[in-house]
Amino acid sequence: MNESPREDVASSFVYPLTSLCGGAVLLGLLLREGFAEGGWWVALSQACIVSFSLLACFWLSSWLANEVRARYLSLDSDMPACFMLVGYSMAVSFALVLFTGLFPELVIIRYVLQFYVVYVVWLGADTVMKIEENKRMTFSLIVAGLVLFIPFLFSFIFDRLSEIVV
Repeated sequence: MNESPREDVASSFVYPLTSLCGGAVLLGLLLREGFAEGGWWVALSQACIVSFSLLACFWLSSWLANEVRARYLSLDSDMPACFMLVGYSMAVSFALVLFTGLFPELVIIRYVLQFYVVYVVWLGADTVMKIEENKRMTFSLIVAGLVLFIPFLFSFIFDRLSEIVV
């Protein structure tokens, strides 16, 4: 495994944490709802929705961040740097999903602390992406918005689809 940390962020960081988030949602729902009356199916489908939403967020946000980097900032395409920025920026989201998956009654903490993602992206835009100071705020807000909005969008869509199917 000769990959640099920039290229290995997906397999060493994002995929394991996505799995843990899905597991936390599954365990939390099973502990609260139990196995009766389709509880296992509901818990499993919610865990899959959360995992898929986080993975889609990672890939789509990374691709869009690279597009913003290339078009708005007129810099060369650098997908490994975008993977690194988005993956590590999602650490806050992963922690909050893990926590609220097990303790959903504290979901207000998730809505408040997720805005810490903006700060993490701000720091990463400087250290990982080397974005100029005058363009860093706009870039950071766009990427943080993607990291925060895309999982919500996918969860919303798949929650609606699961209601139709069930």
